[in-house]
Amino acid sequence: MQPFLYVFAQMILYTVGAMIACGLAIEICYQLWFLLMGRRAGRIYWALTSCVGTPVHELGHAIMCVLFGHRIEAIRLFPTKAGGALVEHSYNKGNWYAAFGNLWISLGPMISGLAVIIGVLYWVYPVSMESFGSSVGELWQTGNAADAWQCIRGLLLGLLTEQSSALWLRIVAVFLL
Repeated sequence: MQPFLYVFAQMILYTVGAMIACGLAIEICYQLWFLLMGRRAGRIYWALTSCVGTPVHELGHAIMCVLFGHRIEAIRLFPTKAGGALVEHSYNKGNWYAAFGNLWISLGPMISGLAVIIGVLYWVYPVSMESFGSSVGELWQTGNAADAWQCIRGLLLGLLTEQSSALWLRIVAVFLL
């Protein structure tokens, strides 16, 4: 029974704990951004960078709506004076598949955001991402959690040192990410 609880605790830590850690990191970056840039300039730059993230977020919801048979009533990819960005949808309440889709619709932005991040990284940093992919493949074979941190460390160091793409492309990638 003890090994089961240990493995279960690890699963919770690596999923929920990772999401909480990422959320805290985002909030810290958000607060530091406004502290360093000032409120007015910070809002302008924040709006510029959200012009990429907001459509990716809303399209994540929309794609999942389509996959689970929901009808999209309205979609707004950018916030306007009328309101924020949104995807309004409806579905047949008697259809268990469509009802189950509500969970995945809520998770859609995580999937679409991750897909965009991975796509941009493979496009701009192909050597580092290929190395990371092979490291993760080896990690699946060993199953050692300590090796996961080495994979992440190797990826971050590779992203900071790889120069296979032009400087302007790396700057655009940082903006997109």
